[in-house]
Amino acid sequence: MSSPQHLAQLGITGKPSGTEPRGLLVTGFVSSSETAPLAVIGVKEGDVIVSCSGQRQQLGVRLVAAFKGLQERGEPVTLVVMRDGQQLTLERTEKLPGSQTGQDPK
Repeated sequence: MSSPQHLAQLGITGKPSGTEPRGLLVTGFVSSSETAPLAVIGVKEGDVIVSCSGQRQQLGVRLVAAFKGLQERGEPVTLVVMRDGQQLTLERTEKLPGSQTGQDPK
């Protein structure tokens, strides 16, 4: 589903959720929880990311691509997460401050 490299670019640690809902369980943050791209959009430890911009497959790859699109082209990022039994939609339309996508600055 997601390689450790993809997750590191997003500033998180995670694993497949293993139960319903299927998705990416965020187990922690590897960078400051205030600057990690997923934290900036509102993801918290324990959330299960179930989709990124409407897609449910290959979430790590899709998340990295979505944040790259946000930074480079201003494309909005929309995530659906499950938190404490509630489905939430998180969206970011503004670029992240600095280089927070794990990409080298150009």
